Amino acid sequence: MRGKPVLTLFVVVAVVRIVVAALLPMTEDEAYYFIWSRVPDFGYFDHPPMVAWIGLTTQLAPGSVFVARLGTVVVALAFVPFSALLFRRAGLEGPTFLAALWLANLSFCGLLFGSVTTPDVGMMVLWCAALAEAAAALSGRPLRWLTAGLAVGLGLLSKYIVVLIRPVLLWGLIRGNPRQLATPWPWLGLGVAFLAFLPHVVWNAQNDWVPFRHQASRGFRGAMTDAYAGDLPRAAKSQPGSDEYAVGAWFKNASPDALPVPKEKPSGVGAFVQRTVSFFGGMLLLWGFLLVPILGGL
Repeated sequence: MRGKPVLTLFVVVAVVRIVVAALLPMTEDEAYYFIWSRVPDFGYFDHPPMVAWIGLTTQLAPGSVFVARLGTVVVALAFVPFSALLFRRAGLEGPTFLAALWLANLSFCGLLFGSVTTPDVGMMVLWCAALAEAAAALSGRPLRWLTAGLAVGLGLLSKYIVVLIRPVLLWGLIRGNPRQLATPWPWLGLGVAFLAFLPHVVWNAQNDWVPFRHQASRGFRGAMTDAYAGDLPRAAKSQPGSDEYAVGAWFKNASPDALPVPKEKPSGVGAFVQRTVSFFGGMLLLWGFLLVPILGGL
């Protein structure tokens, strides 16, 4: 009977996300990612490749937003079992376990990132998977550091911010089972993470480190300014600087020339502050009251 509530939640989440994915209009960012999926690669202008891999379903029915999102729905559903494993290993039981599980998967944030294609989809699933596997390793199954490392490496292929999980895992080792630091398993897990991320590093080296440079500069300059100004070379296969706006023609069978010309975003310290405030405002909107205990636990 222990698995029945998780299975019930899985079915409910799947149905709700399918409905949301079918009804919600396509966002501009999704259009950007969907055209990447037509040219699978190990990197793109401003992101690692996982979001494009997730969107490969778009090739099944070009022009269908719902079909393009099916990969997102399937991948995001993995968050249900991984979150259940993590909460169990954290000691949650009974009503507390069920409440945590339903809140994590049916919150506004959980529903949105399980229905709309963004780099956060892979990041959230793999972050949770890495924590669940690390918890198993700390509880006496050190081989699970290898799967935790794999989750971290694949998470980095989703979003660079996953690098922040490494000090979290180190802190868990120091506080939970410091003896394992003298064994090879955590370090082998680190090696697995590096190997999983290595193809993207090689792709960056072959393309003048475009995504790394873009992410490093976006705080003080508009997100896509460099692509249009020509400051950064474009990857030969992806060319998202122009495709971001041409993708509308792909979905709507319109002429790319009829699409609006992108405007350069403001730059400088003021724009950086504005984007920072907007970011945390968006996080508050997505996470709601859950943001307070999340920040309180950092």
